[in-house]
Amino acid sequence: MRTTRNVAAVACALLCLAGRAHAQQKAITTGYMFWNKRAEGNDVLSAIKLNKLLNDNLGDAQQVNFFLDACYSGAMIDLATDPKFKLTIPYFLGTSDDGKTKSTDIGSSKDADPPGRLKHSKKDYYFGGYTPYLVKQLRAGDPKVKDLHDKAKADVEKDPARLYNEKPQSAKGNGADDQLKINAGTNKKHALVFGGDLSKLYTRPVEEMWLAMKGKGYDSLKLYQHNTKAQTFDGIDFAGNGTYENFKSELEGYKTAMGADKGKQTASIFLETHGVRDTKDFKYQVNAIPNTPKQGELITNGGATSLGLLMDNDYWRDLKEDLVIDDPNQVRAVQPRFYVSYSESTFAPDSPVRITLGGIDLGDFLIPSTTIGGMLELPLTDSQLVQFIAMNDGLPEVAVNFTLASGDSFRLATDDDVLFDPNYTQLNYGAGLIVGVQGVPAPGAIVLGVVAMGFSRRRRG
Repeated sequence: MRTTRNVAAVACALLCLAGRAHAQQKAITTGYMFWNKRAEGNDVLSAIKLNKLLNDNLGDAQQVNFFLDACYSGAMIDLATDPKFKLTIPYFLGTSDDGKTKSTDIGSSKDADPPGRLKHSKKDYYFGGYTPYLVKQLRAGDPKVKDLHDKAKADVEKDPARLYNEKPQSAKGNGADDQLKINAGTNKKHALVFGGDLSKLYTRPVEEMWLAMKGKGYDSLKLYQHNTKAQTFDGIDFAGNGTYENFKSELEGYKTAMGADKGKQTASIFLETHGVRDTKDFKYQVNAIPNTPKQGELITNGGATSLGLLMDNDYWRDLKEDLVIDDPNQVRAVQPRFYVSYSESTFAPDSPVRITLGGIDLGDFLIPSTTIGGMLELPLTDSQLVQFIAMNDGLPEVAVNFTLASGDSFRLATDDDVLFDPNYTQLNYGAGLIVGVQGVPAPGAIVLGVVAMGFSRRRRG
């Protein structure tokens, strides 16, 4: 973002404390989007769930090289060494920013030198940003993973169209070798190029990534992309849509292969998608047991019925994009949505819960009774958002209120449910509000329509 945010800094600190002191569980966190055409919108995977997914499936790897190009991707650097959320796999991690900024998606009919942008392999068109500059280095040879990141970082920081002063970051841990070549592996090496949610983004750099990796001798190389069915198109082999299910399935495949060949196979994973800000309350019950599932606050008639969501100036600004203000250099990447996730619930048949957000009545909703958890997601209409902004703009915190019938209840899901309950499969936790905005320098948004037109001719599933 463009300004310093004290509230956000405090929120990050609180997130680190969550699950240990359990003193405060309100935070502005980050998440990453995957394509899904369901009514509620694309899937948002919390950053800690992404770490868990990597840990659960890649522990037997010789090394995992994970490159993440998304707004706020640098949050993964902080989580990688956090005592509670840390990566336990041997990893090299490269991110497109330091965790505090949005990302800029750059496309132009002319090059910019420096840094010398990535040229489309078939057209006189150029791309800038973390993924394009990684591709630029991959075209030049078989770099060491640290050199690959560092040279892409240098190019990002030289690009004059960068909007948010992005500063790519890297880290390694658990015995990983940052001098290992990107296509090295004792017995086998695998590569996964994954375009999760590329709505309103240039899709070609992800395809160019696959083309650059194709001749590097991988034992397996797959490309998944937003809203693209399995097919071969224009010389590119697409394995399928950029869904969370496909991402998870690929990692599970690595787990099987590496479990039979421990410590001798590498995986290089390139994920480009939208990153979002997620303001949430994941309140624990009194005297909650740390690192234990089902310790969230019980929301019930006559008991706790109110939560609070932290807000800051940048969050309010992004919530207004393409709605009550229009920055030509930014686009709204996701329809803002409210959600509530629960670890267990008990409701009488056809008995609803009424939800109010910042004084706006969102309506009555049915939550099924369950012992393994679930999530209710509510995309907010533009009219609801305009009313919400008018009533609450600038407040440091907004209230969420629940009205339940007598005997009905649900237990708020916490980060401990994500980390420690194998039956809890939801991608997020707590109750919160999600917003996402992406930088697209003007007049790049005009050209983007031309690129999207070419993409729309491809058969989709």
